[in-house]
Amino acid sequence: MRTLYATLAGLLAVATGYAAVAADATQHISGLEQHPDLPLPSAPRVVMAVVVTLALAAGTLVLVKRYLPKYLGSMDATGNMIKVLARSSISRSLHVHVVEVDSSRVLIVEGRGGIELAVLPKEQPLPDSPRT
Repeated sequence: MRTLYATLAGLLAVATGYAAVAADATQHISGLEQHPDLPLPSAPRVVMAVVVTLALAAGTLVLVKRYLPKYLGSMDATGNMIKVLARSSISRSLHVHVVEVDSSRVLIVEGRGGIELAVLPKEQPLPDSPRT
């Protein structure tokens, strides 16, 4: 079992390009042979550590996928940013959405008859009132 640890430590260090670390790891592992009473982590403890690490990674992935798009928006296939500004149900079969794609606002109306799109004009500042 100790030879397996030595082999894995050496392969990991060599694979990452640290030859000095590999030699040091091999030296430390060979020291285990001189001290056979030195306890190594048990198999259940190693399995539990792997399970906890995988659970933390999965939880992080779920949180990122759920909450990050709210703050950054979503991208379509061409790389344009898409952000849902508003949604409303007029009736059971009629829904209205206002979506911002890059800097353009699009009105999407979906109903039984299909989907209709309309690009909304950009917001214009109000003209100054004439001075009298």
